[in-house]
Amino acid sequence: MVYLKKVQEYVSFFLLTLVYSVSSLRYFPGRWLDTLWASAVHVMSIGPYTIGGTLVVASILQKLAKERIPWKNILRLFLAISILIELFIGISHYYKPQ
Repeated sequence: MVYLKKVQEYVSFFLLTLVYSVSSLRYFPGRWLDTLWASAVHVMSIGPYTIGGTLVVASILQKLAKERIPWKNILRLFLAISILIELFIGISHYYKPQ
């Protein structure tokens, strides 16, 4: 059972990473270099906000739990906050007034 729980943790972390990678991808059909460049610029420009949000939420959770949160859980929290921010960015771009 311990082995199954560990596999489940790895699979859920992989899925979180995959969803974040897909949601932060800026795709240009037929132009892979532009896709990589725009995606890297986007991740670097959003990075400070996601890191800041993760620090705030992790510190609040640590104060409430009165114990230190493991790094793997902080990384999962970072990915979850990043996916939420990407969702809000996508919604704002989709409903942008013209």
